Amino acid sequence: QFVRAVEHQSTSLRPPVNRYLAAAVIKTDRNRHHFGRLGHERRFADGTHRCGVCFDEVLGSRFIRLCKPRCDHRFCESCVTAQATIHVVDGTVGSIVCPEPGCGAPVDPEVLRRLLPAERFERWEKLTLERSLDAMSDLVYCPRCEAPVIEDEGGDHCGRCASCMFTFCSLCRESWHPG
Repeated sequence: QFVRAVEHQSTSLRPPVNRYLAAAVIKTDRNRHHFGRLGHERRFADGTHRCGVCFDEVLGSRFIRLCKPRCDHRFCESCVTAQATIHVVDGTVGSIVCPEPGCGAPVDPEVLRRLLPAERFERWEKLTLERSLDAMSDLVYCPRCEAPVIEDEGGDHCGRCASCMFTFCSLCRESWHPG
């Protein structure tokens, strides 16, 4: 009983927890983390670092984070721009990935929009869309207007074009017929 009385006395002597104060402490801790990250970014931007592609020493403010939040790798802006430009011109847009060995995360489209001239970015968008459409097994193209069409479910190879309203057989590309 003496132990219970002491435990009761020690808990009753503690001041009550102020919820507003506790919330402020948590918020302050989050801000400290946020401002610590900003300080880290500022120090990175002010220092020089070796680019993992060209191996030049480059000012941190000239580095680009490619795939935020998928990876945290950074490379100099000129290397990233050159890599993206070459792949867009060659049509190999699937190869525009983080060059860090073992990473391969796709580069954020907003990074590409910022780095590439408008006509190259539009080409990147067009090629990326075509590549995505080509990967769809149920996508066919209308024999009349060449618009992309998704085959009807059910396995009858029927395609209905929303652009020209033509219904066709996706196997022979003629008007739709059973079988």
